[in-house]
Amino acid sequence: MLSKNWIVMVGLICAIIVMALVSYKRSLLQLPRKIVIATGSTQGYYYKLGNEMKRIIEKEHPKAQVEILPTQGSYENLKLIERGEAYFAFYQNSGDTTTSIRSVANLYSEALHLIVKNSSGITSIKELKGKTVAIGSEGSGTRLMALEVLKHYGIELNDFEHRSYGLDELDAMFPKDLQAAFIVMRVLAPGLLDLFRKHEDLQLVPIEYSEA
Repeated sequence: MLSKNWIVMVGLICAIIVMALVSYKRSLLQLPRKIVIATGSTQGYYYKLGNEMKRIIEKEHPKAQVEILPTQGSYENLKLIERGEAYFAFYQNSGDTTTSIRSVANLYSEALHLIVKNSSGITSIKELKGKTVAIGSEGSGTRLMALEVLKHYGIELNDFEHRSYGLDELDAMFPKDLQAAFIVMRVLAPGLLDLFRKHEDLQLVPIEYSEA
């Protein structure tokens, strides 16, 4: 039969273990005092979505401070995460991998769009040679994906005049300096629809399958 002292000791050990588990669980659920979220262009959907996340997090966790960081896009966001300068980041999956970063959630699907001016005469991606084309800003997912697609079709950067314009610049630069542009956005995204409303001479060109 167990002695009274032994029963008390076992009870204390169990209590300590339970308290340790509760403390550990709380530490896992506890958010840092300052959360930095790397988003994208201030005119893009990532930035708007980041601000909505900020509103919800600060409502649910009043002591948390959330900073929304505008960036050039996916590539820059990955670097910010790797350097510890951002806690969360939006990222367009373009095939890049890193062992130090983990995906939290798939928010929605996006597509690579090829937008051209009707007057350019461009009807396929192969006809971009010799044209002036925006391939996305430095550090953006659009640029990474556009370069991969162009490479697949055997088109090099020196085959056309390329511009590092993102969504913010397309509205102003299409009438002046562009014949075509790549942009990665969700289908029927507000920013994409606004661009077509403002410029009636724009159209989408299908990116057809090509043999690997």
